[in-house]
Amino acid sequence: MLKAVTFTGADNNTNIDNINNIKNTNPLVEFAVLHNITSQGSSKFPDFWWMTQFVNININRAIHLCGKTCYEFINGNLPKNYFIAYCNRSNFSRIQLNFNNKFIDFSHRQKIYTLSQQYHLVLQYNKGNKFLCDSLIDMGAEVDFLFDSSGGRGILNKQWPEPIKGHYCGYAGGLNPDNVLEEVKKISEICPYDYWIDMESGVRTNDRFDLDKVNQICQILKDNGFLNG
Repeated sequence: MLKAVTFTGADNNTNIDNINNIKNTNPLVEFAVLHNITSQGSSKFPDFWWMTQFVNININRAIHLCGKTCYEFINGNLPKNYFIAYCNRSNFSRIQLNFNNKFIDFSHRQKIYTLSQQYHLVLQYNKGNKFLCDSLIDMGAEVDFLFDSSGGRGILNKQWPEPIKGHYCGYAGGLNPDNVLEEVKKISEICPYDYWIDMESGVRTNDRFDLDKVNQICQILKDNGFLNG
């Protein structure tokens, strides 16, 4: 059953008080921010000042590490103060690693496995990362998996994959207010376990995070018996 909804991509243009108001009426919602040290302050990537306010409101939070910052996190090269600010459980309950197999490959499996013992990690399970993810499953890594074959480009899946038994799984790719109800019904048919959905491009208007769309999606799901935890 649908356990949570993640809305990804809030940035400096997003009113933090309004995020908090949405959480107050939708406790199963998680807000995720994208982070790469080279992109702070640009569209989809909030700066440090905004983030310090974001981590001080009582909501479910996740951080998606991208680009260089993701690779440095996996390789253990981030400064200590970086871990304190961005990678501790009190600030972010889940850390999603957004990488591709061009820079992170099978040789990094032990490093990611070790990190999974310290942090609640989310990995993207797709064609490029499948071999690495399957290896981590065989090693017994306790990680969540997100199915998003579009890689954040907002392309709707023609067919949703079956979940990985024993792992909390999420579904993303092309979800928006117009199709979220139909697609959640489809996912619920193939996933007998708890799952979450994630939306990024589907909750943007003119390349800005749109809290009206967030509210609209929450209301659609609640009106149809989903997201009523």
